[in-house]
Amino acid sequence: LNDINTWMRSVYETIRAVITKENRYGIFLSHQGLKEDRHGDLDSRNKMLIGTIKDLYQKSLTCKGGETVPIFFDKDSLSAGDSQIEALLFSVCCADKVMVFLDKDYFTRKWCLMEYFLAKQREKGVMMPFKIDLPCVPIPLPDDIVYTELADGSEATKDIILRKLQKHFGERNREDYTDKV
Repeated sequence: LNDINTWMRSVYETIRAVITKENRYGIFLSHQGLKEDRHGDLDSRNKMLIGTIKDLYQKSLTCKGGETVPIFFDKDSLSAGDSQIEALLFSVCCADKVMVFLDKDYFTRKWCLMEYFLAKQREKGVMMPFKIDLPCVPIPLPDDIVYTELADGSEATKDIILRKLQKHFGERNREDYTDKV
C-alpha cells in the first residue's frame, strides 16, 4: 500500500498542477456503479440512495450568494464528448469534498480504488466516507477509515451532515466552481 500511496501522491500533484476551474466541483460523489448480480438483478438500492443524497444536496446546499453547489455525479456530470478519465480524475482532485460511499464491492472496483486513493492524498476533512450497505453485510475496510453509517437512513444523521456541508459551502463563492450544473 505504501507504493500505491506514493504513486497516487505523484498523480495527484501532477493533476493539481494542470487543473482548471472547469473541473472544480463542490462535492464529488464516489461510488461503485450498477452491475448485475449472478441472478441478473441490478444493485440499484445503493445507486438510488446516492442519487437521493445528490438531489437533496443540490436542492439544499448553497454558496455564499445563494447559488447551488455543483455536485459531480458520474451519470450526470460526464458526457460522451468529454475525456471521461481526465474529467473524473481532475474532478476528484479538486472538489472541496469527496463523499465516498462504501459498500461491499467498493474496494473491488479499480475506479473506486483510484478515487479513494486520490481523495486520501488531499488535506484532512476533504474525504467523507459513508458506509451504505446493510449492517448484516460485513465490509472489509482499511483500518484507517472512520466512516459514518448511512444504512439506517437516519434523518438525524443526514441533517448533521447537511448542516456541516452548508456551513462549509456558505462561506464559498459560486464563481470558484465549474459552470457545469
